[in-house]
Amino acid sequence: VGERILAFDARAGERLYEANRPPGRWIAGALAGGDTGELRLLALTVDGAMCRLSAVRVSTGMEDLLLTEPNIEPLALLPVGKDLFIAHSRGLIRLH
Repeated sequence: VGERILAFDARAGERLYEANRPPGRWIAGALAGGDTGELRLLALTVDGAMCRLSAVRVSTGMEDLLLTEPNIEPLALLPVGKDLFIAHSRGLIRLH
């Protein structure tokens, strides 16, 4: 992860696709299973005054926007058990 999100074939090493990079400055990321068990790359970014949490589907590269929160400075993405927390400059946001 950096300027681009790439997926590769685990056996052949060939590039499968390039996903759209979520907008803004990268804060944190984590790999998580979705409701259907599909792997997703969670990307916590900040763009101007907007905090964004996106889920990029590993199988397709499609991005789902999970959360936008104005006027907070995100610091970290914290998976705790089955919960996910976003630590920010004024506290925590708990996602279920």
